[in-house]
Amino acid sequence: MKLHHLLFAFTLIAFFASCQSTYIPCGPNVPLMSEGDELQVAMSVGSNGYGAQLAYSPYYHWAIAANGNTFTVLGGNGRDPNDVTFRHFNGEASTGYYTRLSKFARLEILAGYGAGQTGIPDINQRFYRKAFLQPSLGISSPYLDFGFTPRITWVDQTVWLTEFGGRRKMDEAWTFMEPTVTVRAGYELFKFQMQGSLAIPFGKSPFTYRKSFLSFGFHLTFVKDFEKYR
Repeated sequence: MKLHHLLFAFTLIAFFASCQSTYIPCGPNVPLMSEGDELQVAMSVGSNGYGAQLAYSPYYHWAIAANGNTFTVLGGNGRDPNDVTFRHFNGEASTGYYTRLSKFARLEILAGYGAGQTGIPDINQRFYRKAFLQPSLGISSPYLDFGFTPRITWVDQTVWLTEFGGRRKMDEAWTFMEPTVTVRAGYELFKFQMQGSLAIPFGKSPFTYRKSFLSFGFHLTFVKDFEKYR
């Protein structure tokens, strides 16, 4: 086998092995807004799959946000969409308060709820729901956004076990600290975005989880009056 084929196969094996976690954190939506009627849209790709983020401020101090991520790992030759080896989906919504501490400094506190599923469909699929508190401190300027988010997430997973010809529902819950760094660089409307996060359980988690993720993408801001923040 040629070296590049071997490296490619090893990469696929490593990615597949890392995907088998029950809980895979979603990249948090960290808008760092400045004013009412501001709209933000972002897309990304990373070690936790393909992601999308949407945030809107109906008026100053109030933010509404939604985000999610997903990926599918196919078995066999990868050509049959029904030959699924592993599938993941995670979505969440949040709302809360934000304020300008200075011309560029921002503080926001969001809280929300999410749900997701991981596993091989119809075989070992696991479902989970979560609630989270998401404070962020950072800066927002025409050229650079930076935010630190020490998020706390409570996760409850549900799995159905087949035993003695019947089915039994099992619930397991745990709490994670998920510190996240968000960096955006560009100019006004368009910026490139990078996010990195850790998942740190409070004690020993009863289920498997992805310990970290890194994602890259782009971020768009609409309606904002950047003349105020030059």
